[in-house]
Amino acid sequence: MKKAILLILVLALTVCAVACAKKNDGASTEGGTTATGFGVTVNGTAVELGKDAAPVLAALGTPTLSQEVFDCGEGNSRMFYRFGSLELYTMKSDGKEIIDQIELNDDLVSTDKGICIGDTVEKVKTAYGEPQRGDEDDLVYVSGNQELTFEIDDGRVEEIGLLRVTR
Repeated sequence: MKKAILLILVLALTVCAVACAKKNDGASTEGGTTATGFGVTVNGTAVELGKDAAPVLAALGTPTLSQEVFDCGEGNSRMFYRFGSLELYTMKSDGKEIIDQIELNDDLVSTDKGICIGDTVEKVKTAYGEPQRGDEDDLVYVSGNQELTFEIDDGRVEEIGLLRVTR
C-alpha cells in the first residue's frame, strides 16, 4: 500500500513538473509529435499524444470524472478525464485541448503492441525491445518528445503511462 501511495505521489509530481516545464523542444502542440509507435486504441478510437483532444473526447463519450487539475500560471490549463480503464490529461493551448498524458489502469485497454496491466516484463521487452532507461521497478521507452513507461511490480506490469515530454 505504501508503494502505491508513493507511486501516485511521484506520478503527480512528475505531471506537475512536466506541465510547468518551458516548452522549448521546437514541436508544435498540435500534431508536432513524431511517429513513435506508442499509442492506444479504445473502442476503435486512436488516442495519441499531442493531438487535438476534441474528437477523442467526443468518441469516448461522457467521462466518469473530469476536472481541472493544474494551471502553471502561463495561461495553459490542464484537464483530467477518466473513462473507466483510461485516464487522459489534456493541456489547453490556443483555445484547443491537446492530449498531454495517457494512463491505462487495467487489462481492458492495451498499448498498440498489445501490452496491458498484468503482462510480464518479458512480454514488454519482446514487444518494445530493451528500454532506454529503467530498473526493476519501471521500464521507460523514449521516442521524440514522448515517453512510454511501464511500472513493474513482481515482474508484471502494474501501470502504463504515455507522456509528452519537453527537454
